[in-house]
Amino acid sequence: MQRYRPMLCLGVRRCGERSNWRLTALDGDMLTGRKQETGNRKQAGFTLIELLVVISIIGVLSLLTVSNLNNTRRKARDAERKTELKTIQTALESYYGDNNQYPATLALLITAYLPSQPNDPLCPSGSGSGSCAAGQWTDYVYETCDPAGTCPSASGTPQGYRIYSRLENTSDPEGMSFGSPATLRYSLCGGVNGSHANCSPN
Repeated sequence: MQRYRPMLCLGVRRCGERSNWRLTALDGDMLTGRKQETGNRKQAGFTLIELLVVISIIGVLSLLTVSNLNNTRRKARDAERKTELKTIQTALESYYGDNNQYPATLALLITAYLPSQPNDPLCPSGSGSGSCAAGQWTDYVYETCDPAGTCPSASGTPQGYRIYSRLENTSDPEGMSFGSPATLRYSLCGGVNGSHANCSPN
C-alpha cells in the first residue's frame, strides 16, 4: 500500500507543483506564530524620571554658576573701591602739600588733583543714583578732622581726614564692621599733626 506524505502548500501556485516554489517570509511568520515586524518599531527614549533628574542637575549647576559669578563681581567692585580710595588719598596728600590743610570736600580736588568726582561702583553718578538712590547702598564717605583730632571736624582748618567705602564681600579681612545693622567698610585715614586720624566709626 502506497503511503502519501501530507503536503502543506504555502506560497505556491498549486499543490503538487514542485518547480519554482519557496516559503515566503509571511508564510514563515504564520508557521511560527510570530507577528511580522515593521519599520514602526517603538523607539527607545528617556523616562519622565530621567528627564526630571537631568533638569534638576542642570538647575543646580546653573545656580552654582550664577552664585560664583555674583561673588566674583562683588569682589571686583570691592577691589575697585579700594583702588579709588587710595587714588583719593594720594590726591588729598597732594592738596595738603600745596595748601597746608585738607579740602573741606572732595569736590575741591576735581580738575587739579582728580579728573572727576569718584563714586562707588553701585552709585555711578553719586548718592542720588543707582543703588544709593534706592537707599540700598552708600557712596564714598569723606570726613575732615580738626587740629585736635576730632572727626568729623568740629572747628578750625582740616588737618586730618578719614575716607571709607562700604564693602560687599563680608569676609574681606581689610574690612571693619560698624553701624547698626553692622555693615563692612574699608577706611583710609591721614593727617592730624603727623599722625593718622581715628578710623573707628565713633
